[in-house]
This record gives sequence, structure tokens and C-alpha cells, in this order.
Amino acid sequence: MARNSGFVPGRPLRRRLRLLTPRFRVFWLRMRFASLLVVTLALSLAGCTSFNAHVEPGRDLQSYQRFFVQSNLDDNQGIGAMLVRALQARGREAELGPLTMLPTSAQVLVTFQDRWTWDFRNHMVALRIVVLDARSRQPIAAASFTGPTALTIDAPDVVERLVTDLFAAPASAARRQ
Repeated sequence: MARNSGFVPGRPLRRRLRLLTPRFRVFWLRMRFASLLVVTLALSLAGCTSFNAHVEPGRDLQSYQRFFVQSNLDDNQGIGAMLVRALQARGREAELGPLTMLPTSAQVLVTFQDRWTWDFRNHMVALRIVVLDARSRQPIAAASFTGPTALTIDAPDVVERLVTDLFAAPASAARRQ
């Protein structure tokens, strides 16, 4: 004798579910709830990534040509080199090294702090770039990135975006996403 599978074309879903075994009904409802939970979680995490850029009033980053990126002893990911490449791609002179190697011709000192976490591979969760006047050490601009580990963005993309935002940010305004 053939068992009723519960599927009859044209029958509403609720009536079809009544015909299924109780065990399958519970499984189907749990899967539906789990998929709804995953979609909700993904959408809530998508809004957590932020890029901010701020230029001090009366300052213009476009007017500077010679940059010096201060290297960090704990820069295992090469963020300093990525910053240098991003600045050179914009036609600026940029060098990387310790503060003791700061050239006298440098107009701007760039410092950075990055945070990483491990979840089967390294993920950048935060990066802060501070641009200072090389002589007075007064702040000119700052940019930051924060993001969850669930939605990873590659480090070169983050550095490129922050440098772009720094050069595009008007004085005393912050850009957010």
C-alpha cells in the first residue's frame, strides 16, 4: 500500500503539512526557522562595517607631496607597505621606516594601528590611520575602519578605501558608510 506523501498539486501549504508525519513537520519548521535566523543575522552584521575620514579645519591633504609612513614593529601584515603603495599611486612621494629615519624633506608623518583576529585565517577588525605634520606633530587628518570578522574585507581594499577617503574628505567633515 502506497503511503501518502502529503504533496497534492494545488493544495495549500498548511493542508499539505497536516498530511506529513509529525517528525518531518518538526524538521521542516526547524529548518525554516534556522534559515530565517541566518538571513536575519547576515543582514544585521552587514551594517556594522564603518569607514570614517576626518580632515582638520583649515588643512588640505591635497597640498602635501612628501609622506613618511612610520613602521610598526608589530606590522606582520604589511600595512605600512600598503599605505606607501596607495600614496605613491596618487602621485605622492612616500617612504616607510622607523621614526628615527624620518627625512628632513618629509612634510607629513603617517602612523597607523591595526587590529587582527584569527578565525581559521587572519581577519582585520580595525585600522586607524593618523596623518600628522612632520615638524609640529599636529594632526592633519585621521581615518579609521572597523568591521566584524564575519564579513571580511581584504586589507589592501581597506587601506585603499581609507586613503581615498582621506584625500576626498573636506576639512572638518566626516564621511561615514
